[in-house]
Amino acid sequence: FYLLKDADKLGKWIGGLVPPDYRDEAYLLYREIDGIWGTFFRAQILQCLLVGGVVGVSMAALGLQSAVIIGLIGGVVEVIPRFGHTITAIVGILFAYFAGSSYLPISNFWFALIVLIFFLVFNEIDTAYILPNLIGRRLHLPPVVVLMGVIAGASLGGVLGIFLAAPTLSTLRALSSYVYRKLLDIEPAVVVKEPAKPPPPPTPRERLMAIRADVSTVRGEIERKLRGEYEPDEPEDSAD
Repeated sequence: FYLLKDADKLGKWIGGLVPPDYRDEAYLLYREIDGIWGTFFRAQILQCLLVGGVVGVSMAALGLQSAVIIGLIGGVVEVIPRFGHTITAIVGILFAYFAGSSYLPISNFWFALIVLIFFLVFNEIDTAYILPNLIGRRLHLPPVVVLMGVIAGASLGGVLGIFLAAPTLSTLRALSSYVYRKLLDIEPAVVVKEPAKPPPPPTPRERLMAIRADVSTVRGEIERKLRGEYEPDEPEDSAD
């Protein structure tokens, strides 16, 4: 609470420690790192929504009762690396075993086994594809690097290391890029990656002028053709 309350004061205090000649670069570097972590948390929320939706729809397609509840649980616990899918799978299997399917003509045991297989397969898809592409692409990291970072984070920091692997790697990339460019005197020292902004739409006046220009061009060609002044391009002789 106190850290959030005094965040501005803390930022100004840290900024005051930076030498004046480096404050502009430090501010740009701060912007890049702040953008990395903001992008990570937004991507994490999107991943939770995606996983919760896929789990809920899949459970409903299998005929599992309370599929919406399973989907909500899957989306919420997705923020817990490694254990999130396990928690969702346990809850889903218990529902499948005790409630069964609403339309599949199989016993509850076999239905629970089908649900277990679904979660095993979906866990592999989420780990190998959804996580690296959804988060890694937004952090400008290749999927292979994200997977390697998750493995390293698991060995170094456990669950927290897995959760923070991608933004930590992206932050280290930004810092190492800054040091590299400073050592080699490459300008600018800090390159803030921002999404390209689309060009502004034309104003009504610009659209009207463009239409008038097109109409004038077409009218001129028609008039020249009627006066016999229009000479079409001669076709080129085809090579034998």
